[in-house]
Amino acid sequence: MSYTDEDIFMATLAAYREAADQHDAGITAMLCVAKNNALKHDTSIYTEITKAFRYSSINCPVKVTNYINKMAALQQIVNALSNFAEQTNTTQWNAWRHIGGLVAGVLSGALPDITNGATLYYSTAMLKDIPKEWDKSKIVFTTQIGTQRFYKEL
Repeated sequence: MSYTDEDIFMATLAAYREAADQHDAGITAMLCVAKNNALKHDTSIYTEITKAFRYSSINCPVKVTNYINKMAALQQIVNALSNFAEQTNTTQWNAWRHIGGLVAGVLSGALPDITNGATLYYSTAMLKDIPKEWDKSKIVFTTQIGTQRFYKEL
């Protein structure tokens, strides 16, 4: 599978927002789930990450009634990155660059899938049990990494 600049950027952005406070294994695991979903659904990383309700840091967890044009949304992200890159906060910039390296490793296959094929995950810091929308009869637990629990859809 090949990856576009949009895939790489969106994976980096999602990992930065979703898991920047996690250790490398937590970030890598989140990226593995995005890649597993793209492979499972024969879509792009960008498509999987921007699906409604998939990643709360990218899609607000409220009912979405209007979708922003993909290119307009991408331009907003590019503008935000430009502003971010101009900031002098080297800690944030170094975190962004480090996550970019993890993205490259996961997408290239240099870093293995540590989730055992998971396509779903949630944080026990946010929820006590699996989300009520998930059908328990159609998923299997694969692993836990930190506070994140991973599941594979059957």
